Amino acid sequence: MNAHRDNLEKISKQNLYILAVVGGVISLAFGLFLPILPLYAQHLGATGLDVGILTSAFMLTRALVGPYAGKLSDTFGRKRIILFGTFLYGALSLLYVVPDTWYGLALIRAVQGIASGAVWPVSEALIIDSTKPEKRSRAISIFIISSNIGWVGGPVLGGILSQVGISLFGMDVFDSYKLPFYFTAILSFACVFLVALGTRDVIQTRINKNDRNTEVALPEVNRRMLNVLYVNTFLVGVGMGLGSAIFVLYASDVFNLSAFYISIILTVGMGGGLAFAYPVAKFADTHSKKKVIVYTGILRSTMNIILPLAPSPVVMGTVMTVRSIGIQCADAPMRSLQAEIIPRSVRGKLVGTMQSFNNVGAIIGPIFGGLIYDATSNTIYKFYIIEFFAKGLPFFISGLLTLIGVFLIIRYIDEHKIVRGL
Repeated sequence: MNAHRDNLEKISKQNLYILAVVGGVISLAFGLFLPILPLYAQHLGATGLDVGILTSAFMLTRALVGPYAGKLSDTFGRKRIILFGTFLYGALSLLYVVPDTWYGLALIRAVQGIASGAVWPVSEALIIDSTKPEKRSRAISIFIISSNIGWVGGPVLGGILSQVGISLFGMDVFDSYKLPFYFTAILSFACVFLVALGTRDVIQTRINKNDRNTEVALPEVNRRMLNVLYVNTFLVGVGMGLGSAIFVLYASDVFNLSAFYISIILTVGMGGGLAFAYPVAKFADTHSKKKVIVYTGILRSTMNIILPLAPSPVVMGTVMTVRSIGIQCADAPMRSLQAEIIPRSVRGKLVGTMQSFNNVGAIIGPIFGGLIYDATSNTIYKFYIIEFFAKGLPFFISGLLTLIGVFLIIRYIDEHKIVRGL
């Protein structure tokens, strides 16, 4: 019995750490492309709108494919889908150097969104499968922290690789943009071997044709809570998109900050969130996931609402750091709570659906954030000693959307009524 338990614990840790590396690599690649791909596309004739389409193509296909990739993993196993997605991601990274028009880049980027959609939700589902319920928030937080580190480090590394190509290899600027694509492909193929050799499926899949339609019925109480989480996840995606889309413009227009100082604010904010994420996840596992989600939601909402009131870059940076702490500390407990509600037989499908709701919100949010920002003037409204910058309205709306989500969770989520063990 002890040997069996020790073996399961070993599999759980291997799955977690290997998938954390894979998630970090995929996020690193996303970050690598952020400063490079728009410039690369511009060399191929892309306009600003074309670059926006290039970005949206990735997010849209990722959102659409998530539930289907998850459902396939419920039937054929998580490992197979993760292997396919990781290999496809690497192969497509190599293909970026082939097109001679931005249309070709957009097509590759769209298909790469499919690859990302096959890796992320399915990896999360496998981590949930492998981890005991009382440790899930901590396990998911490790996966998220690794991904966030990759996302933060990616843009810097992308710029370094491009500069290395110019300085050491004598490449022209356009050819130097190709190095991050090659680098991503190498890392992705290395991850394929890691997943193939080091991960294992831990629940029985429904490969038998007669079993494919056999799913555990979701109790009505769980279904209601799941629907509330769908709505909340969508609101979070919209709210995040509203603020993230225009923060750089806001900091530049209102405080005249350079890209260097803006990047420092973003990096410090992300670092602050990373420092608190795991301890808070541990608290959620041992006390209450709902309380953590509610309190961090209130914190995030408050920071969004007061951000347009910040009178200086230092205050704004402090607000952004606290906001980031709220965002990152809520992520793992929220996903762990979702896992308790969702039956194992459809976990991949519903985890993918949940992430799709968030991704759709993340597509809609930036569009409306940009429209609102363009429509507002440089007016500063004063109320006694308080000043409100009109261009900060998207942050205010983001805070209100977050509060709506918090209210729904307080009103309709009851951890004690969840039917578990499905």
